[in-house]
This record gives sequence, structure tokens and C-alpha cells, in this order.
Amino acid sequence: MSEKQLFPPLRIDQIIEGITTDSPIQDFHIDRFESFRQVIRHATFPHRHDFYNIILFTAGSGRHRIDFHDYEIRAGVTFFLTPGQIHSWELSDDVQGYNILFSRNFIERNCAYPPLLELPYFHSLDEEPLLKNDADRIERPMHLIYEEFRRGREADANILRVLTKFLLLEAARAFPKAEAERSDLFRQFERLVDEHFLRLRAPSDYAGLLAITSNYLNVLCKRRTGKTAGSLIRERLVLEACRLLVHSDEKIAYIADQLGFEEASYFSRFFRKEMGRSPEAFRTENKSQMNK
Repeated sequence: MSEKQLFPPLRIDQIIEGITTDSPIQDFHIDRFESFRQVIRHATFPHRHDFYNIILFTAGSGRHRIDFHDYEIRAGVTFFLTPGQIHSWELSDDVQGYNILFSRNFIERNCAYPPLLELPYFHSLDEEPLLKNDADRIERPMHLIYEEFRRGREADANILRVLTKFLLLEAARAFPKAEAERSDLFRQFERLVDEHFLRLRAPSDYAGLLAITSNYLNVLCKRRTGKTAGSLIRERLVLEACRLLVHSDEKIAYIADQLGFEEASYFSRFFRKEMGRSPEAFRTENKSQMNK
């Protein structure tokens, strides 16, 4: 597998450098969405980040596409974006809200609680990355974070960190499936798959990392999602394949190599079995939809 990275993510410093701010904090930013939108014009095109992003819409409408799934934008909806997810949107002219960007290092500096990898809306194999209700629960801490950040050079990074952690915990409390109901082992499995799916493909690999049997791992996955561990691993691999097919112009053979397949023909058979059509057909269909 070569070292070239297909469809590289935008770094948080690339986003912040285009915004007029006197804040000395390098890996955190919050703004009113309507102001942010005027600066980041490319956001209407598919892109991905290397940071976490929470967006609360308080007015307006539109469509938010995240990894080939379309979600309605309306007042009261909050989106939670994990590093690596590819997204774009179509927005009405009257859209308003808050947009917060932060790195894992910013949140977990000095204290790793709450761990981002264990929150229900980030790095999940089965949860939708949004809250459709409980806007007041999200907007109150968002506004406090915004007001503190507006202090510019007088803003306190520790206060911003504490308020953002409060926001994350409030969001977890409001999520449809409370974190307390989720299996800690299943969340660990989700994290491991997201980190190692290019290299580890067998459920037994993950069972070994979790110090459990493959059968028990399947029980956990079926209880939580109705799917086997192997199916979830393949879905994560297929998602990355779909991302690269649609958002890059590289040849199928090169993408197959990037995904760890020794032969392009093996990748094509795998993709057709999982998606019901060839990589070429999937690419053509989705690129044509993007250009409409």
C-alpha cells in the first residue's frame, strides 16, 4: 500500500486561518454559523476534517449529506461530526446557528473525561450523527462557550474546555440511546474497527484485542445492532471504499491497493457482493447525482 492519502482531511488550522480572530487558542473555534458560512465557502462541497465539529441550527432549512446519507436541516437540529466523515450541505439563505470546532487534544488535555471515543454520537457504527430535539439543552452551553470565546485574548482555554465538556455530556444525556444503556465492550469494538479496519478484517482479530471470544463478540453486536461483527467490519470497509470512489478520481486498482486488497478483481467482487453493483457503477451513479 502506498503512502499517498486520498481525499485528505482539512486541518483545524486551515479552517481557522481564514477567520478573523484574535484568539490565541489554536485547536478550538466557535462562531455563529451565519458568520462562519460567509468565510468557509468550500463547505458546500464534499469535504472532511481531522477535528470534531458540532453544528446547532437555530433557523433556516436545507439538506446535510453525511457519508451518503441525507438529513434535514431545520431549527433545533444538532449535528455531531467525527474526524474523517465526508459531508456537504445545501442551505437556505436565512440559516442561523452555532458552529464549534475542536481537536481531541483540546478536549482531553489534562483530563481525558469525557473520553470522546466513548460518547454515543462520535465514532459510532450504528447511531445517526444528530439530535432532532433538545435544542435548548444544546443551545445554552453553546451560547456560554460563544460568549467566552468572544473575549478574544482574554478568553480562558480552561473555561472553554470545561464548558465544551459540559456540552458534550448534556448532548450524551439527550441522545436517544443513553450511554448507560450501551455496552462498554461494544463501544470499544466500534473504536477498534474505526482505527484498524484497513488492516484487521476478521472478528477474531477484534475479539483478541478485547480479550473475549468471537462468539461473545457476535452476541454483543447482534444485541446492539442486529448484525454480526463481521458484517459491521465489512460495512466500515465499504464506507471507506464508497468515499474514495466518489470523492477521488483515482483508478479502481489504486483504490483497491489503498484499502489493502492485493488484487483489484478481488476488491471488485467484494464490493459487488456488499453493494449489489460494481465499483465503477457506484462511482458513476453517485458522481452524476453530485453534479445535478
